[in-house]
Amino acid sequence: MYNDDYGRIPALADDAYTPEDETARRMSSQESAASSVRTTNAIAVQAAALETRLELNTQAESTLREQLKQEREEARRLREELEAERSKGLWRRLFGG
Repeated sequence: MYNDDYGRIPALADDAYTPEDETARRMSSQESAASSVRTTNAIAVQAAALETRLELNTQAESTLREQLKQEREEARRLREELEAERSKGLWRRLFGG
């Protein structure tokens, strides 16, 4: 047996190993694998949810950009119409023409 404190395992430690230790190790390994599977599944669900949100945001952005474009075109048309009315004289505006 070792008497120094360098982290070496005493020679008698091998005698303390039992089949129950192997069973416990296997169960621990199975629990760890099951935990990894659960974590992976949770991450996959989160990734799918984020992908859906991204798609919805992309569609919303596209719709908003199209609406903005239409609003700008309408504003331009109205400005031109206003300028055309302002350029008419007072009498033409009042009595048409």
